[in-house]
Amino acid sequence: MTKTILILAGATLLVPTLAVAPGLGYALKPILKVSGLYPSDIDRAIKRLKRQKLISMSHDGDKTKITLTENGERKVLNYKLSEIKLKKGRWDGIWRIVIFDIPEKDRKGRNILRSKMQELGFYPLQKSVMVTPWKCKDEIDFIKHFYHLEDYVNLIHARIFDGEDVVRGYFELD
Repeated sequence: MTKTILILAGATLLVPTLAVAPGLGYALKPILKVSGLYPSDIDRAIKRLKRQKLISMSHDGDKTKITLTENGERKVLNYKLSEIKLKKGRWDGIWRIVIFDIPEKDRKGRNILRSKMQELGFYPLQKSVMVTPWKCKDEIDFIKHFYHLEDYVNLIHARIFDGEDVVRGYFELD
């Protein structure tokens, strides 16, 4: 429920004001389409998000505007990062090779990048070189931006490379 409220707030949620914040759950319940929850559950979740400074609320007449704070935006991006998947389909014959040379001071970002690419199914050609046959530009750009690694990560498109036969076998492309 928290995730849903944050994502909705990311779209700048406008709801009728019901006694400022109490009762807001009644206004959101149809939007959230959450079965089995009471409006009071939604009210508590909104209050918690506000207390955690993930959302802010402003009132304009009979409307309440719920928007994400900077911390809330980061949390939503974290949700999106965890949901990233590569679309697999018919291979177009182009390899996507991600190379990265990330300084030691950004070790955490480097390890997260490597881990996320392995989770996405990339083949580790070398420690800092990962390969996939699937389109991944948008996903890699998102990860680079999220971890501020734009200067250290490059995506190369190639038709052939040494060791390709092993990678073809890994992806069962033969």
